[in-house]
Amino acid sequence: MTLGANTAMQRLCAWAAPGCTLFFFGGFMISGYLFPPDPMRSAEATAAFYAENAASIKTGLVLMCLAGGLWIIYSAAVSVQMMRIEGRYPVLALAQLGLATCACIEFIQPVYVWLTAAYRPRSPEIQLMLNDMGWLPFDGWVWTIIWQNAAIGLAVILDKRPEPVFPRWYGYLCFWAALLYLPAGTNVFFKDGPIAWNGIISWWLLIIDIFAWVMITFFLLLRAIRRQEAEGPAAGGDVEQRLAALERRLAAGTDVSA
Repeated sequence: MTLGANTAMQRLCAWAAPGCTLFFFGGFMISGYLFPPDPMRSAEATAAFYAENAASIKTGLVLMCLAGGLWIIYSAAVSVQMMRIEGRYPVLALAQLGLATCACIEFIQPVYVWLTAAYRPRSPEIQLMLNDMGWLPFDGWVWTIIWQNAAIGLAVILDKRPEPVFPRWYGYLCFWAALLYLPAGTNVFFKDGPIAWNGIISWWLLIIDIFAWVMITFFLLLRAIRRQEAEGPAAGGDVEQRLAALERRLAAGTDVSA
């Protein structure tokens, strides 16, 4: 694949970031989940919510599942740009993509617990349990995205080239965003207040933080891809540089075994 075709594919993958954001918020609004329920809501009220809104819950949450796959596609483009920083042994780029894959699974699994609750009427106690099994991990499984941010941030900070792939401030932004995710991981200790799953810190700060970081990354990613195109094949990293050098030596009739 030529550099132009590769960067075009990277750009297409980068646009998965706003797509992910659109499907997440659109699906949550349709399902009625954008404003999380009170963790202290009664079993009877919880069962009534699922019984009365089953169609919209299923429609919205199925649409929202599309956001999970787009998260991996967008993260793949991030990893390619990280490989430009790391060269032949891109351990942080691979870690970032692996963590993004785990985050996708952790995103979709609780959604299907909610879909199970909406699938058929059950006793209020079971519906309450399914509701808890959805909200606690959906809000609290922040651990993989914390390390995903850390991997990206570390790669950015370690980029010593005169014109880095991403600006250095972005590396520190990744670390700060990861720190702001932490309180949501403690939601199992709270049933009310700012760190409960519907709290201003555990929910609203979390989703604002995540999607602000995603969109900042998206714009910086597009800029990095444009610069890669402008710099030519040498911008692709150690492997591409070696291949370009080998092609030049072959064209000149030089002994490539030297």
